[in-house]
Amino acid sequence: MLVIATVMVTLLMLACAGQQDKKLLDDAVALAEQGSQALNDMDMEAYAAIIHPDDLENFRSMLMPDIERLAQLRQTDSITLFDKTFSIEDLRSEPAEKFFVDLMVTIFDISPELKTSFTEMTNDHIGAVAQSDSLIHVVVNTKMQVGTRHVNEMNVSTVRRYEDGWKLRISNKIEGIALMLQQSLRMQQG
Repeated sequence: MLVIATVMVTLLMLACAGQQDKKLLDDAVALAEQGSQALNDMDMEAYAAIIHPDDLENFRSMLMPDIERLAQLRQTDSITLFDKTFSIEDLRSEPAEKFFVDLMVTIFDISPELKTSFTEMTNDHIGAVAQSDSLIHVVVNTKMQVGTRHVNEMNVSTVRRYEDGWKLRISNKIEGIALMLQQSLRMQQG
């Protein structure tokens, strides 16, 4: 009798764990969908609010050295990026989330074609897999028009544990924009 009770309790625990894991994966998919929607809506504040703080800080850390170097070469305490002037001190001291929002809004404002690519992009969130107890990957089928090129590709949105909840990692498409901006800043340095 004890063996049967032990087996039943074990099966019940496994069933509950499976349901908990499914809810966790479903929550990760929902967060990835929220991020995709914010990008479609060009709501950079909403997007930044669900991005992991480490990713926002990495975004700034990737660009600030080149921004500072360019300002130093020009012997100025501000820099004009895409017809908008930013104080170097403000960029250094403002929260990483604001830095991200300010730059991304400016980039999308001056590039209507890029903006349209994101606003017309469709994402089908197919499912998720947990890599660990702090990292979940969501598989996404993305379709978008980039100029005259139609893109239909598989992407991964990653969700990372943050405090007692979850935050989204920055999209690889946004990382690509940051890399292009970094290269542009370096080219301007001569």
